[in-house]
Amino acid sequence: MKRAHEGIVRLLLVSGLMLLAACGGGGGGGTAPVSTPPVAAPSPATVASAPTGASAPALITLSSDAGDFIGQGASYAYGPGNAAIRLTTQGSRLDVQVNGRERWSATFQLPGPLTQLQRGTYTGLSRHPFQPVGAGAMSWSGQGRGCNGLNGSLVIDEVSYVSGLLQSIDMSFEQHCEGQAAALRGRIRVDAAAMATVAPPQNAWPAQPVVSLSSDAGDYIGGGGGYAYDASSAQIRVRATGGLLNVQVDGDENWTGDFQVPGPATTLAPGTYRQLTRYPFQATGAGALSWSGEGRGCNTLSGTFTVHSVRYDTAGALAAVDLEFEQHCEGGVAALRGRITWDASAPVPLPGPAASAPAGLWQPPAGALPASGNAMYIASDWDDYIGGGYVFWVGGAGAPPGTPTDVQGSVTVNLSEAAGLLRLVVAGTVNWTAEFKAMDGVAHLQPGYYGIVQRYPFHNPRRGGMSFSMESRGCNQLSGWFMVDSIAYQGEKLASIDLRFAQYCENGLAALRGRIRWSAGTATQ
Repeated sequence: MKRAHEGIVRLLLVSGLMLLAACGGGGGGGTAPVSTPPVAAPSPATVASAPTGASAPALITLSSDAGDFIGQGASYAYGPGNAAIRLTTQGSRLDVQVNGRERWSATFQLPGPLTQLQRGTYTGLSRHPFQPVGAGAMSWSGQGRGCNGLNGSLVIDEVSYVSGLLQSIDMSFEQHCEGQAAALRGRIRVDAAAMATVAPPQNAWPAQPVVSLSSDAGDYIGGGGGYAYDASSAQIRVRATGGLLNVQVDGDENWTGDFQVPGPATTLAPGTYRQLTRYPFQATGAGALSWSGEGRGCNTLSGTFTVHSVRYDTAGALAAVDLEFEQHCEGGVAALRGRITWDASAPVPLPGPAASAPAGLWQPPAGALPASGNAMYIASDWDDYIGGGYVFWVGGAGAPPGTPTDVQGSVTVNLSEAAGLLRLVVAGTVNWTAEFKAMDGVAHLQPGYYGIVQRYPFHNPRRGGMSFSMESRGCNQLSGWFMVDSIAYQGEKLASIDLRFAQYCENGLAALRGRIRWSAGTATQ
């Protein structure tokens, strides 16, 4: 007698392109696919770096003077039709990666204590990351070529953010290696629609943060980034013991802060406290502070903090605090600045997924799954480490007619849910393990949208987590989302599930996507 959600099903593993069968396949002999992408996968390495046409406009263009070492005197254009492009931001730094027929990487760092990219002209830039603290810098390199020293300039004509996330940018740059007159010039022009395809998934900033951080370029703790949290996006614990305030943040990042007022104070008091050293190694009776996290902390530090306001309840417990701080590691100029605006009486939102999915959320192609019955469709981008560029069908009608088959076989599927954790195990011709975890406080997985989540079980407890591994290949870090379109229970046991997901390893753009539609007691034979 089989357990609910368990049954022997036929699995069909197919290539992403017609040419794969001619290459001998990637899973012969009944084995699962290896992590190396198939030879005929749509690698941009096989596509010319030519203008991409009206249907796939160029997002990045380069023009190299004769004598320029980096671009070798050639011109290049990249868009979604001929390259994988990734743009990421950390505070006022933009990182760019291009994987086309050529491979490039670039960093643009704005000068000063800016928290975001801003419109303007920035000149006198030196090579990143070797610039003086607080100075602007840049570097465009690739194809095994980079400048030892450089001078450059950057013009940002347009830039926009939505909830702390880069929405669009139009910028140009010029770079000269080793003091030469020959230049590499480039333009990056990405609108909001294109940005959705080149920026890795991130969570928006809260409108009214309880904890916010801004890190200068060169600050070791914050890494030059900006961060913000509220009760819906992180577990935030604030407590006071005498004149010591302790803050802990468990969210997409994890932080700990300590703020000690000087003297024999038994409570926090409004005021500015200067010339502070690292807590808890300060001199007896002296004030101190320390903000650390993500595995990083100062060996020595100097800093200040200001208590703008503080309130205690009638029992003497901390009820509210508004505090700002500035911290410098190892005598450096670069600073980490932060603000804590916490009120114990502020409502904490009930945990749960968003009721509806974002517009345009991924769906399998039409006809990928039958109209009813148990079925799974798992699709891997060509450079996704987990799926290796393959497409998988389990149960259902299988691959559409005419699709080249690489491997067929049998698997056992087991699906269960308890305490908000959905667990899928597929064993046989291929071996998969997947977990989809609701946010803490949710007794059972509920219908709705969960995103953007991190790797289970190392996830943000306020958002939930996930992990999909194949043949012992898993992400070290991941971001992803999952959408429970429908779910049903018989008592406390899972009866059926219809779920979509996307998973991105190591902050990349290559995705493993899938839809799982399964019911108890109706396994396909």
